[in-house]
Formats: sequence, structure tokens, C-alpha cells
Amino acid sequence: MSKDQVVKELSILIEKRNHHNEIECGKLLANLEAASVLLPFGASMVLVDAELRTSAGDVDLIVCTNESIAGGQTRRRLYVWELKAPQLSLFRIETKGRASPTKEFYSAENQLLQYHAHLAGSEEDRKKYKITSADDVRIGGIIIGTSRTLVTNHQGIEKAKAIRLATSAFEIRERTLYRPSSLKLLTWNMVLSSLQAVTISHTMFKRPRKISIPLNAGPEVDEETGTAAEK
Repeated sequence: MSKDQVVKELSILIEKRNHHNEIECGKLLANLEAASVLLPFGASMVLVDAELRTSAGDVDLIVCTNESIAGGQTRRRLYVWELKAPQLSLFRIETKGRASPTKEFYSAENQLLQYHAHLAGSEEDRKKYKITSADDVRIGGIIIGTSRTLVTNHQGIEKAKAIRLATSAFEIRERTLYRPSSLKLLTWNMVLSSLQAVTISHTMFKRPRKISIPLNAGPEVDEETGTAAEK
């Protein structure tokens, strides 16, 4: 499936409100091109796996990468991601001055930590993906909700204030919990925006294929494939 197709189908899934569809969304991300938006800077994709069965439960998404390290060496790493439905809220208004994560958000954090610990400690699973060290099994992050479902407000306070409280709750968690572990918290519309940006960039900067004629008057060579072009 092309990245354009992923963008189109993910847009439709995100807008649905009648049922939770994290499994369908996860299947769209289990695509090398789509999952590339989850890569750490400078990493190259090896593979992506969805719904990985383990004794700790089904891991929603893992992204396997090759990364350059000091000395010109390459290190293979595994990133664990937990996915929750776009229809779920991230935060709820707990009091008129405080927001807290929803039970689904708490569950996502716990599942991610449990799955990461299991994969890092499982020599069998590491061997399957050719991971040499437990330290190379990393926390990827959580994808949950959308900007529309940022906060559930049952306290009757104005929407703008509810959003401010939820944003503050997120910033506190990001600063004290997520940043030290490099855990990323994304909403599904953030993922969609990243996919759209990559698609637009690829379209704008894709070079037209050129034909070069070597000085030895041999066959014409296609610069993209490095093979002789058909006449």
C-alpha cells in the first residue's frame, strides 16, 4: 500500500466515531513507508511488525531499525509502540483546576512499559530480530486519540480552560516522565499530519528520471537504476 493510500484510509478511520478502530489504524501503520514517520532521527528502517504475540500480551507495533553509532558501526534496535483508538480521550477534568489521564491512557502507559520490559528481557524475542543487547530494545511511544478528543469535560467548565488544563497535564508528564525515557506521546492526527508532510515533500522534490550518454558512446544509462536504458 502506498503512503498516499495510507493517508486516505487513516483520515477516514480517524473521523469515525461509532466504534474504536485501533486495530485497523495499526494495520495501516504496519507498512514500511507509513511507519517511517516513527523512526528516530538518522535511523533506517529494517522492518515493522503489528500485533506481535508474546507471553505478556499482544504488542501493538514494533519498529526495527539500523542506527549508526560511534566508530562507524551500525546498531540494530527495536522500538515498542502502544496504540489506542482515535476515538479515546487522553485526559479528563478531575477538578476545576486539574486534569488527569483517562483510564485508557493509564492503561496504554502500563502496557507499553510491560511489553518493553518483556521484550528487553526475552533472549528469544531479541534473537528473532537480531538484537544483541537488552539496551537496544527501546520505548517508542503511545498513539492515542486526536486533537478533538484531547480532554473529556464532565465538570462543566469552559472548553478553552479544559484544553489548558489538559495541555498542562501533558506538559508535566512529558517533562518529568517521557523526556528521560524518550517516550513519545502522539495523537492520530499528529501521525496523519506527519504522513501528509512526507508525502507532499516527496512529491515536490522527486527528481525526474534522466538519461545520460557516456563519452565512450556506449548504451544510454538510466541514472536512477544504473542499467542500460531501452531505446
